[in-house]
Amino acid sequence: MPRFGKKSIENREFLCKDLKRLVDEVIKYYDFSIVCGHRDKTEQEQAFKIGNSKAHFGQSAHNYNPSFAVDVYPYPLPAKQVKGAILIDDDSPQWDKMIFTFKSAAKQLGIEIECGADWKKLVDKPHIEIKGWKDKVKEI
Repeated sequence: MPRFGKKSIENREFLCKDLKRLVDEVIKYYDFSIVCGHRDKTEQEQAFKIGNSKAHFGQSAHNYNPSFAVDVYPYPLPAKQVKGAILIDDDSPQWDKMIFTFKSAAKQLGIEIECGADWKKLVDKPHIEIKGWKDKVKEI
């Protein structure tokens, strides 16, 4: 049975209650790593600068504690060799399997999520966020 590694356990601690419930359910069925939960100002601005995010600090669901977003990777991480370099394989069917498992578990738990894999402008396969997170931020 899959289980979280040390870094995933550390990253899980910064997630909101619903995301904790969701990742705890998904790990029962699919092996994945929690790569990022909360992002501080420096981390968020760096993600923006290198093009991994379209949001400045305070505009992302990652920027709150607890975080309303999580970035997850299939485990083991799908990779491919391109011109001698090993790169993440964004086209691997493992991404689709993982996202399907997250959506199914969210539905079962009654948690509304939005997946970055479904976005049109900046497809972000690792990203899962609580739908309507901006309203939930006001409750903190």
